[in-house]
Order: sequence, then structure tokens, then C-alpha cells
Amino acid sequence: MQRGWDSSVQEGDLTVEELNDELSRFGRAALNTGPAPDLDIYHGVKYLMPLRQAIKVLRITSHVSAKQMVICPGLPYRTLVAYSFNYLEETGFNEIHIVADKADQVVAIQLYAAQGKDVPERDLPKNRKFRVYDFINSRAKALTTAEVGHRTRGRNVIQLDSDFRDPTGKVYRLTRLFLPKPLVELTLFRIEKIKSRASGN
Repeated sequence: MQRGWDSSVQEGDLTVEELNDELSRFGRAALNTGPAPDLDIYHGVKYLMPLRQAIKVLRITSHVSAKQMVICPGLPYRTLVAYSFNYLEETGFNEIHIVADKADQVVAIQLYAAQGKDVPERDLPKNRKFRVYDFINSRAKALTTAEVGHRTRGRNVIQLDSDFRDPTGKVYRLTRLFLPKPLVELTLFRIEKIKSRASGN
């Protein structure tokens, strides 16, 4: 990680709390910066695998459609970059966001769908009290009548499914975020520092 990744700069309190609520059940705060070469994040892409190799493993033939810094409150501070590609290999999604560190080593994967209106109700998260539906791109609902749901599961790789829909039930956005355990622990470590600073400790 780049120097300063664990900055305790206070930002986006609600987003930090939301991220903490989802991840704290699956890990603990830890300064886990070591390699984990056998940890499969998604379809053969390993933790800290070079970006170019990951693109080949996933058989992505399209060019990068977007590249942007990950600025989600709570995640490592201004040290991760998301590369977006068109991707139709996973049913119900049409984009993949490969998240890499400044050395272009993969640390997370997110699947994204601009519209998920055909997703069966049984496949949508049941808990609908949230705001953020896309942590990698820091997107949250603006309308109070809209709903955001999360469903989180996993062990060594945590899968966080989120959806954004209007009061009629029409789904506008779907994301599926794969976070390996080391990144979960680093995120919780940073959140702990943010909370400690906020409380004056």
C-alpha cells in the first residue's frame, strides 16, 4: 500500500458506518499487508495478481472504459484505482471493475449492472435500510423514497451484493463486490483509526 493509505482523515461518516456494519461480521481490524498468492478473488484472479495477467485470466478483450481513483470513505485512502471494462460473462451484469493498488496489483473485483429490472426478487437483498449501492465508485441514493439493500456473505473472500431500486420495486443498479480477507482487515483497521480520531482518542 502507498504511504498514507491508513489516514485517519474523517470522511463520509454514514458511508464509513455502513461499510463497517457489513464487514465487521467477517473480519477484524488488522495491519495485513502481506501477500496471499493462493487467495482466489474471482474466477482465477488471485490477490495481488498483476492487472495485465488478471485481464488475460478473465478473457477481457474490450479496452478500459474508465479509470478512476477509489475514494470511498473507509477504504484505503487514495491508494486504489478501479479499471472498468464491458463484461458479459456473469449473468445479470454488464461491467466489471478491477480494483488495483498503485503497483497495478489486483485487490478486489466488482461486477456492475446499469439496470437489473429482470433480477428475480428472491435474488435481491432483503435488508433495505442502506444508502450506498456502489462502494467502489462511491454512489449512494439521493431520493429518500428509493431503497438500497445489502447482502454479505463469505469467508476468505467476502461477497457484498447491493441493489438500488425505486418504491415500485424496479431495480436501477446492481453491484457484486468481492473483497478478499486482507483488504477487509485493512479497511477495518482504517475505520478503527477514523473512529478513534473522531472520538478524540
